[in-house]
Amino acid sequence: MTEAEVFEVAAAWVGNAITAFTMYTTFTFAYLTVAFVTGERLSKFQVAVINVLYSLSAVSTIFSMMNSMMMWESALLRADSAIKYQYFFNNPSFWYSYMSAILALGILVCLYFMVDVRRQTESVAG
Repeated sequence: MTEAEVFEVAAAWVGNAITAFTMYTTFTFAYLTVAFVTGERLSKFQVAVINVLYSLSAVSTIFSMMNSMMMWESALLRADSAIKYQYFFNNPSFWYSYMSAILALGILVCLYFMVDVRRQTESVAG
């Protein structure tokens, strides 16, 4: 593989990672909208189902993004160029730790948001 081909493949995997992140934000904003708009009217079963579906969807996109970044790193390792790690933000190891931590924290914050919306409604009603 030539250097140009390696970087083309790496760019495709970065694009896949960005697509997975886009799916994560889509699931997250849809979940937050449901939590905010209808959270207080949902039954406990409905909340449990929504929480499980959101968590599974968000975690699967995180895994997909991590896989894409691993493939990005694999492609970069095939390059004989010094440019592959010349810049800090071109280091897949940074992105593994940064993005997985941020997105996992985002899931926890969203789940807490649902609990908080329901708790505030119960305290106002009671």
